[in-house]
Amino acid sequence: MVNIQKRRRKLEALYEAYNRRDVAAMVADLDPQAEWMDMLQGVPIKGREAIGAYWTAQFKLMDIEVSPLTFDPLPDGRMVVTAAQTMKKPDGTLWGNERVTHVITFGKDGLILRMDPS
Repeated sequence: MVNIQKRRRKLEALYEAYNRRDVAAMVADLDPQAEWMDMLQGVPIKGREAIGAYWTAQFKLMDIEVSPLTFDPLPDGRMVVTAAQTMKKPDGTLWGNERVTHVITFGKDGLILRMDPS
């Protein structure tokens, strides 16, 4: 049986770590073979280390804050996260402010296996 609250807490911790720029905490709950979509290039990134490197590089390009608004479980065990995303250029100028949707897939062990934008 899927523990929705445990998955939600895991995702809340991931977004909090993201906003703190704590890459080690961000990758801690990822499956070693996780896939994450590179939102700048539109290609998937595979593996914990590659995803951590992507986030580190992304933080140098822009200041992004992502604040989850809703967590909606799907019947197949995935979780849809709707979030407010604010992006700023390195000089602090607002680059964008929008709502985004991430569909998160979990592995059988409860680790995050995949993120797809929706």
